[in-house]
Amino acid sequence: MATRGEHRFFEEEANRIRDIRRVSLRYAGYSICYKLGGRKKDGSRDEKWYALIAIDHVSSPH
Repeated sequence: MATRGEHRFFEEEANRIRDIRRVSLRYAGYSICYKLGGRKKDGSRDEKWYALIAIDHVSSPH
């Protein structure tokens, strides 16, 4: 993960950098993303960002 800035890293890796708010990070059977909260119980918008973690289908070793 990286913040925006001026660095050689951003030039060299520009085609591989993804925004976790738009593209989930998938690693070792996990999917991690960052999403806006949506709506609160009273119907108002929830402006907070939340990390969401999902376990992808894991097959049994047996």
